Amino acid sequence: MKILLLTILLLSFTQLHAKNITELQSFNTPKPDKKLFYKNNSFKAVSISLDKNEILPEHKVPFQALLLCTKGTAKYFSGTKEITLKNGDYYSIKKDSMHKIVATSNAQFLLIRP
Repeated sequence: MKILLLTILLLSFTQLHAKNITELQSFNTPKPDKKLFYKNNSFKAVSISLDKNEILPEHKVPFQALLLCTKGTAKYFSGTKEITLKNGDYYSIKKDSMHKIVATSNAQFLLIRP
């Protein structure tokens, strides 16, 4: 719940300063495009853009994070889980869990992390 509230505050902050999340999208790049667009002492927010059929390779992160899909669709894989994420969906990534993302259309995500 705390991460969801942070996401809402972050999106409100972005709107108040006449920014638009879609300005962070970057497709047709040779690899997943990642952009740090907000950072303070409590958390970071990163935009991740994936072209259709592009893969964010399997990896793990040493923190819990919230992944919010802001455009398109993708499959999120972790262990035996396969979750479809579409515009507006979010998923809480557990600390140290192995995972990967496969875009099924051009997709953009916000990753909110400590």
